[in-house]
Amino acid sequence: MTGKFAGEIYKLLRGLAKCSLTGTEAQAALALKGQANFKDRYLGPALKAGLVEMTIPDKPRSSKQKYQLTGIGRKAVSYTHLRAHETSLHLVCRLQL
Repeated sequence: MTGKFAGEIYKLLRGLAKCSLTGTEAQAALALKGQANFKDRYLGPALKAGLVEMTIPDKPRSSKQKYQLTGIGRKAVSYTHLRAHETSLHLVCRLQL
């Protein structure tokens, strides 16, 4: 996960950190219009790097297919992701280590 894809993959990982998503849902969460761009620059490299996995690996084209973080993907997000918690009084940010 180096070079120009690193930031793009990280955006996808953050999107999948809370729950598994379909490809369409993940693409919409990232505000991407082109499906080919999403698959080539975000989803494909994340799958290849072992950061994301299919929920139904035996049926990659299933209409119920979703994507979720692997253990490696969860660690990548938890070690580098700033979590922000808003209250009515202030915004508290902390780095999970």
